[in-house]
Amino acid sequence: KQWYQRRVRVHGSQAGQGQPTIIPIVIEQELRTDNMPGAYNFDLKFEMKSEYPKNYPHCYSREKDTLIVKDQTSIPFSLVSTYSMREFRVRVTAVYSAKDQFHIPVLPCNNHSGSSQGIAKEFVSCNNVNALDVKEDDRHHILLSLVHCRDVSGNGTEIVENFQFNCRSSCSMKSASGSKGINNRPLSLIFQLETNDGVPVGRRVISLKVAVSPGRDITTLM
Repeated sequence: KQWYQRRVRVHGSQAGQGQPTIIPIVIEQELRTDNMPGAYNFDLKFEMKSEYPKNYPHCYSREKDTLIVKDQTSIPFSLVSTYSMREFRVRVTAVYSAKDQFHIPVLPCNNHSGSSQGIAKEFVSCNNVNALDVKEDDRHHILLSLVHCRDVSGNGTEIVENFQFNCRSSCSMKSASGSKGINNRPLSLIFQLETNDGVPVGRRVISLKVAVSPGRDITTLM
């Protein structure tokens, strides 16, 4: 693999009192959407129900490996491994699933971007105040340290982080780039376990849909 280093704009508590700063971050030259448990058996774990109420905020279909979430709502994600992840970080990136759309950054529409209130929102955000928001070629990544993982059975570790999705999959209103929002284009969410130098050691990718009523929409997948 080829790797390169860019100076990118970072927001977060490590950027110094919430002010953006410029630090070098190593970015993989090509994002990948294949699952790669790696030597650590990196995975995501979701709450499973035989039936979901219509107003339930997040629903997962194991058969379709698809997560449907309610927009503007905090959603818990459980990251697990069979060996300690504390020395690593995780990179979270939303992408369009189709090959001919993959290069396009996923942006919230103007109605959900917060621009009218003077507050810029990304499509996906993390509730962890120590999360770093990184922009590389207009694509947004979230970087999270895993140093606070808890021990689970055997030598494994687990950490639960809450994410929020700030635009619906059905939104067709224009985004800041001038494109028609997500407009029902299929989405994938990439969780990449990597060293602090950006070298991937595990990857979990799921299909994602952001909706008003996940409990209703999940029935169309089952």
